[in-house]
Amino acid sequence: MQKIRRRLTYANVTSFVAVFLVVGGAAAFAATRLPENSARAAQSGEILAVCGAKTTHGKRLKGSNRFINPDKNCKSWENKWSWMTWDSQGPTGPSGPTGPQGPVGATGPQGATGSEGPAGADGPEGADGPEGAVGAEGPEGAAGAEGPEGPEGAAGAEGPAGPSGLGTPVTAINAALATKNSGTYSAATTEATGPNPSVTVTTGTTAMVIVTADVDPPNAGEASMSFAVSGVTTQAATDLRAVDHYAPEKADVQASTVTVVSNLTAGSNTFTLQYKSEGGTSKFTNRTISVIPLG
Repeated sequence: MQKIRRRLTYANVTSFVAVFLVVGGAAAFAATRLPENSARAAQSGEILAVCGAKTTHGKRLKGSNRFINPDKNCKSWENKWSWMTWDSQGPTGPSGPTGPQGPVGATGPQGATGSEGPAGADGPEGADGPEGAVGAEGPEGAAGAEGPEGPEGAAGAEGPAGPSGLGTPVTAINAALATKNSGTYSAATTEATGPNPSVTVTTGTTAMVIVTADVDPPNAGEASMSFAVSGVTTQAATDLRAVDHYAPEKADVQASTVTVVSNLTAGSNTFTLQYKSEGGTSKFTNRTISVIPLG
């Protein structure tokens, strides 16, 4: 401690304090002169007390500066100074120039994920996107239940008349004997009983006529039975429509002839049996005529 005191001078202390302030920067102090020869306990913020030589007429007397504890007194030829009072702050100095920007620090570790924030408000609806391609056709569905029957439609126009079908047959019969001894067609020469078979039928232009008889010509003679048409149509009896029998010897035969007459005048027509005999008198029994309108 004595070595430190011998080396301290006023200049040393002043230089030390100046350097300390320059290096420290943020701290400030105030040197406060204490009353001469005062002795008291150090106040808050007082760190050191200095004893220095007195001055006369502005001149410092010989002697050296020294440190003492704050509760000690200086000598009679010394003044007591208090240094480094830290509880007094000086005025703020002007800001220094901005220093160069330091290097970018290393990226710190990623922080923990924060809690999910509340949902934001719905944004405006976007524009419609382009229409997608048509998908593949799906499988055919099951058949639905049958619906109710719809109302009956209006009747259509009447179609053209179709061809006439077979009409109702009209027949006349006389089984009794009739004779003929003339070589031209006409009514029978004699009739045993009843009238000569004849039918009246409403026809179209065509009719089927069937004649049947048991024909007995004279020996080596010929017997024929045909029919004539009267009414709206007039046609004479001919061999083409006849039941005809020629017998070298006397013999009878029962036969039928079917004739389709296609040149009639439509309307009421009468069909009548007519007879012819060559070589003598011929006999006719079981005579029948049937007419079927064909349209």
